[in-house]
Amino acid sequence: MIFNVRLTSTPSHTKFTIMRPNRLFLILLAVAAFPSCGPSESSKPTEADSKAAFERSIEKISKDFIKLRSFTKTNGQDVMGSMYSLKFEAELEVLSDCLINDRGLAIPIPARGPDSLDFDWKPHKKGETVKLQSSMLWNKTEKGWKPDKE
Repeated sequence: MIFNVRLTSTPSHTKFTIMRPNRLFLILLAVAAFPSCGPSESSKPTEADSKAAFERSIEKISKDFIKLRSFTKTNGQDVMGSMYSLKFEAELEVLSDCLINDRGLAIPIPARGPDSLDFDWKPHKKGETVKLQSSMLWNKTEKGWKPDKE
């Protein structure tokens, strides 16, 4: 335990007094000594942040075709310190016949059929529920984490 020592001197004698420090002072000292213990810019993207980013992606591209029913972060890892790869599972409700890729993007079925596309798109019918396992990349910026391609 840390103690304060006070030396007082009078003409007749010198006296040492050992004082216990104020507990609040010790707590403040500990917080100041370990600033990285609380939330900071370097904390990782949360499940809520990722769900919101995925919902924005659906709203921009696929809102007429799919609706997000559930979103769960399953894992995540640093990528070279300035990026973060977040793995997730999502459940999508199909609102109208469409093609959905492995990233959760939905587009209308082209007149030439799904085989005319270069990517891994799968056809789904209105009313289906699609379970998706995918990942999203986050970039670290001066103002915090931002989803890639947003």
